[in-house]
Amino acid sequence: MPTRHVIIDPIADGSNDLAFRRGRWILVGQGIVFVLAGGWALTMALIGGSGYVFVADVHVPAVQAGLVAATGLASLACALRRRAAALLSGVQASLFWLLFVVSAAVRDSGPWQALFGYDAGGSLAYLAIAVLGLVLVLWLFPRALSDPDWPASVMRRD
Repeated sequence: MPTRHVIIDPIADGSNDLAFRRGRWILVGQGIVFVLAGGWALTMALIGGSGYVFVADVHVPAVQAGLVAATGLASLACALRRRAAALLSGVQASLFWLLFVVSAAVRDSGPWQALFGYDAGGSLAYLAIAVLGLVLVLWLFPRALSDPDWPASVMRRD
């Protein structure tokens, strides 16, 4: 019988649910840390009236703190569903990688620097969050990454 090729969904077709059940705790931990740290920095920046706060001698603007806090809230919400967790980890890795590249390449960009914190500390924070997102992507798609016969093992026969 001929083999019919279908679009392969790495989350649904024969995926490893155990990896998600374990990876969900990484999302919950990330969410708690990001909500606490980002929420504290955002609150301090807004209470101070200057729109930024210094954390360990690093300038953290309110927008950067808000991004971290929002990522934390999204992590907590997405820990319940696998598709949402996969989408969040992919968006997190891509968005924060882009922010890292821009912040590493741009200096003295005027209002953008004040808004997003394009300095060494901000660049390092963006890189750490992007790497964590990439780790989550790798964790949530174990079969697609480790099984050499993965596409063939999920093809349907007529």
